[in-house]
Amino acid sequence: MRVRITDKEILQSIPPAWIQTYLHSRDAEKVKEVPDKTAIWKYGGAELLVPLATHFADYAMRMMDLLSELERTENRSQLAILADICNSA
Repeated sequence: MRVRITDKEILQSIPPAWIQTYLHSRDAEKVKEVPDKTAIWKYGGAELLVPLATHFADYAMRMMDLLSELERTENRSQLAILADICNSA
């Protein structure tokens, strides 16, 4: 059974730089960036949208979507992925 991370405080606390460091460490490719807005990464056949500022009203929702896509792409639990994100920072 896999756990879905939905806690807004946890999702809001993930810095965009940590996500980008994690994706870079997994050999993902940044294909586009709109400064201070968003970055698009290609990873395992998926396109991932990474918001670049935590003050966006939908930041937690975007992090939830991102973790769900990473879960599908890597076939690993969101908890394991979040732990790796935190450790790669």
